[in-house]
Amino acid sequence: MQSLDLLILVIISSSGDAKLGKSGIFDNVTLLVTRLGEPSHVVVVDFDDSLTKYVAPSSEGIVIKDQLIPKLDTNCISDFPKLKNLSLVSTGIREIRRGAFKNLPNLKLLNLSHNDIEEVRQGIFNHLPMEDLYLNNNKISRIGYKAFSHLHLRNLFLNNNKISRWSKDWFADSSVLILDLSYNLVEELPPNSFHLMSEPVNGSMSLIFSGNQLKKINNHVFNGFDKLRSIFLDSNLIERLAPGAFNGVKYVNSVNLNNNSLTEIRAEVLRGTQVDVLMLEDNKLRCLSTDLFRMEELDIDGNPITCFCVKTWLDWRERHSNPSIYHITNLEEECI
Repeated sequence: MQSLDLLILVIISSSGDAKLGKSGIFDNVTLLVTRLGEPSHVVVVDFDDSLTKYVAPSSEGIVIKDQLIPKLDTNCISDFPKLKNLSLVSTGIREIRRGAFKNLPNLKLLNLSHNDIEEVRQGIFNHLPMEDLYLNNNKISRIGYKAFSHLHLRNLFLNNNKISRWSKDWFADSSVLILDLSYNLVEELPPNSFHLMSEPVNGSMSLIFSGNQLKKINNHVFNGFDKLRSIFLDSNLIERLAPGAFNGVKYVNSVNLNNNSLTEIRAEVLRGTQVDVLMLEDNKLRCLSTDLFRMEELDIDGNPITCFCVKTWLDWRERHSNPSIYHITNLEEECI
């Protein structure tokens, strides 16, 4: 009897160890799956390395939220020819290996936000047909060579990560309508930062670098684009704009430089570039040359503008209809 009891114990123990020995990417994970013309339904994956056996090939949406999936391995989400939306949000993902996403020819949205991803390796996203990629609120500090190449995105959200350096090679032969790198740790944008990117097919591009550690905008940073919709550089540490910072750019609808440490802006900075809206709130500007006044709106609230400068502006305003200088009324009253 003792031998039989021992044998049963070994079998039970071995069975439990077998499950522990497998990689089990999806371990007791609940999915919300959608298909065209049908209500959403819940699928539970008990223990597997792939979703293929649990989700029909005709499915158009897969949502996994507030689960635990530390790693996405090769082929774990593949062979879904109709899939358009894929979301793995707040799932604790730390690592994504090449080939995790395969044969997803209709994928439009990939949401990997609010995870623990530290690195974006080359080959993870290359050539995926998606239009919207969410990588915001992760722990990304490393991005591989050409990691975002050969993509044509409407929106790429990399905000709220730990990216400290920029490389133009990341986006070789790619286009993005809205590129959001706000609230990272980027300290410098080198010349020709976006030179290898393609012009967006459906309109001009918006670049968002709010809340980084930028101290200076170098010459030729934005070279490669004739037209940009918006450039957000607010809430940085910028003290200086190089005279050729916007060289090569003919038109920008709006430039946001609010909440920096600018003490002056030379007229050469915008020479050859039409800017409709220039936001300069909360800097350290004591004056601005009227040679810069070629835009429709100029916002200078929160700067220590001198009365001498205000009188120069008022003189200029009597002879010109533009720009609309916001928040000049209080300064005018104080200086008269």
